[in-house]
Amino acid sequence: MRGLVLVARGLSDADVTECLRVSPGTVKSRIGRLLHELRARDRAQLVISDYETGPVNAAHRPAGP
Repeated sequence: MRGLVLVARGLSDADVTECLRVSPGTVKSRIGRLLHELRARDRAQLVISDYETGPVNAAHRPAGP
């Protein structure tokens, strides 16, 4: 799910490729699988869906009073 966190931060496929040190095809494949698994239409919906229920929410919850 690390890739999803990078997508949630707004990184492009090229940026994710560089961060994870994988091929561009691997990034596209992983994002495609996530879109399918979470039944998301696009990257924005993927991030919103996962933010509500997944690791992005837990990893990036803002500190509050």
